[in-house]
Amino acid sequence: MQTTVQTAGETWSFEETRAHLEKLISHGVAGVYTHYQVTEIVAFPDNGRGAINLFTVVTTEFRAGVAAPSGGFLNRKPIKLKSLKGWSFGVVRYTRPIEDLLPAIEELDGKGEWRQSGQPLGIGKLVLMPPVFAPPDSMGPVPINRALKNNFWNGSHLLEWADPEKKVFQPFFDHPQRLQHLSEAIREWVPLGLASLSDRLGNIAVQVPVNAVMTSFGLRQNGRDFVLELAWHPNVAPRPLRAMLALEFDGVITGYASPLIEGAETTLRLPVHRGPHRGVVWDEKNQIVLAATSPSSFISAVGLNMAMMSPEPRVFFVKQADGSLAEQRVGLVNLIKSVVGKPHTDDNGGWTQRRMYRDDVSRLVSEKRFIQYKPERGKARQKHEEALADVRALISTYGAEGVWLWDPFLSARDILMTLFHCSYMSAELRA
Repeated sequence: MQTTVQTAGETWSFEETRAHLEKLISHGVAGVYTHYQVTEIVAFPDNGRGAINLFTVVTTEFRAGVAAPSGGFLNRKPIKLKSLKGWSFGVVRYTRPIEDLLPAIEELDGKGEWRQSGQPLGIGKLVLMPPVFAPPDSMGPVPINRALKNNFWNGSHLLEWADPEKKVFQPFFDHPQRLQHLSEAIREWVPLGLASLSDRLGNIAVQVPVNAVMTSFGLRQNGRDFVLELAWHPNVAPRPLRAMLALEFDGVITGYASPLIEGAETTLRLPVHRGPHRGVVWDEKNQIVLAATSPSSFISAVGLNMAMMSPEPRVFFVKQADGSLAEQRVGLVNLIKSVVGKPHTDDNGGWTQRRMYRDDVSRLVSEKRFIQYKPERGKARQKHEEALADVRALISTYGAEGVWLWDPFLSARDILMTLFHCSYMSAELRA
């Protein structure tokens, strides 16, 4: 089976992937690796076909003087879901010498088989995706990091074989809460979050974390110059590298620098401007990324909030369905705010930030990015209470500055069940 995938009008072949992976795991290129660890999330459907691959991640690593464990199932008892009768799941983990990795992917491509644990694992008709680089999380999460191992240093190269059909996993798409429940059960054994990665079901991923160097992008005390700190692995000979740093704000590049790295510290001088930055360390010789950041920013000011509890709670009564009155008690707090440092200001007098906010709100409204409660027959009251609980949670999280409740069918009880639960004494409440 020759696995390929069409990308932007051109074909990425297995031969290119094999050459790329061979280069990455060569000593000192992306790092120093002696073994690779395999984590398989396997499923046993109710059709009796045997074990199939729900998701597999292969991570190259360095083990100094330690024998590789043979591995096996981490969970002693099968993982089962009440909502998916007849199915069971397991978490398999084992380690193999790095020399076995290329033959393993050659067998995957040539025969369409994956049997690194010693037992065949059912897989779909996989297609090969072009390699990518996954940076660590920063201001926001990088979704694939939920499926990778310890990707919080320089980042990782990622090669992936995808199951584009995923027919056998249709029960998870029909009822997404099943995948959420399964993900929670799996996390008891491995820190792998599949709930938000349904697009990865059936896939096999090869993760090559960069450990040839350790890097860190920082900001000097003058608040103007960026600095890249870099240290080489003791078993890797230093070689010329290039740093690249870009600032972006409101869709435009506001600053860029790309100096050669010639020591432990490299200064990157950029014009003082707003916006998050993205840094990259590029290996010119091997034509690979050795480190990257997702959009990041530095803290220039810290807001401190002190909450003083009021000795007297808010007490009120809500009429129940049977006509009785239920007492409600809400503890009140008085917020005292202060700011340490100097926050960044909008050079355009705040007009740009306000326009960006309006644009974002308009986009969310047009995309209908909000929760809709559609109760099943006989569960209208349950859904209504669920909606009220969500509103109260939003008020508790974001209501310090005020709450505006807009409802064309607003009733007095709705106000009691929402705004009256706001615990912030000075918040402006409107309905």
